[in-house]
Amino acid sequence: MQINQIIQMTQSDLETVVSGLLSEKAKAEVYERYYSVLIPASWVAKIHGISYQTVFRYIQRGLITPEERNSRDEHYLFRLSDVLKMDFKLLQKQLRRNTI
Repeated sequence: MQINQIIQMTQSDLETVVSGLLSEKAKAEVYERYYSVLIPASWVAKIHGISYQTVFRYIQRGLITPEERNSRDEHYLFRLSDVLKMDFKLLQKQLRRNTI
């Protein structure tokens, strides 16, 4: 059985949807430019306006995943492309749900 769905929208609604899709593609391209750039956890904290302790706590709880380290003495490193996509307000909500 085949189901067809018809969506009616105005020209301006269609333009809004298309521009949203294009801007998502543009964002993805920008993020991927920084895939090879590795930054320390302290930079993650500065970029997102949070403390290093918060970044470390999120690592420990498994909410964010750094790149692999060669030894325990090395700093946690993150791909800048991933850091730019992170939403710490959403992560904070997830942390609160898991600890209650």
